[in-house]
Amino acid sequence: MLRVLSFERFERYFREAPGGELAVDYGAGDRPYEGMVRAKYRRYLAADHVSTYRNFSEARTPDIVLNGGGLPLADASVDCITLTEVLQYLYEPTSVLLELKRVLKPGGCLLGTVPFAIQHHDEPHDYHRYTYYSLRRMFVDAGFQIQNLDYVGDMVAVWTTLGVQILELMPKGLDKARLKPVGAALRKLFRLPLFAYYYASKAGLDPAKIKYFRRYPLGFSFYCISSDTVSEKK
Repeated sequence: MLRVLSFERFERYFREAPGGELAVDYGAGDRPYEGMVRAKYRRYLAADHVSTYRNFSEARTPDIVLNGGGLPLADASVDCITLTEVLQYLYEPTSVLLELKRVLKPGGCLLGTVPFAIQHHDEPHDYHRYTYYSLRRMFVDAGFQIQNLDYVGDMVAVWTTLGVQILELMPKGLDKARLKPVGAALRKLFRLPLFAYYYASKAGLDPAKIKYFRRYPLGFSFYCISSDTVSEKK
């Protein structure tokens, strides 16, 4: 659920962002957005830590291997940086955001997503869960103007996701018992509430419109601009 909703929001931001010469995919992993980014920017650079990309057996070596958070790029040389599902892995996110601000051109964009309601993952490098207010302050303090900072999902989506994860323990047990067809059928049945939530929200029945339900989101999506050009326009 989180991945689908986050990707849809990210894709919308990406369509709105201006094109340009160079885009950097910071924390690229197995490069799921490379094709989309290359269609809009003439050059694409994947940046990631050694410990991350080695987890992807079919992934190519990053164009930039990160040692710490620094980028070996000139000041104001990048048009767009994507930062999808990465902030939770940055032990010192403020220093990384300042570095991203340094390499972005005036008016360059920072697009990404970050989870909130999610289990521990990719241990031992899973460090943070951010609130709306911590993200807003971090971006502004680093010198970005926030175009969009949106909640992804809500309390209903969180509890639906958790319920499905608990129910799916049964199909996993059936798989181990060599009853995979039965497990597969149950898995499809148990996931029906996820589809119901998704299509209901698309039809306008979105609990996130109510502040109470936004208190426990699946995550956040963001579209920020390096603020130098914005200040000049005012």
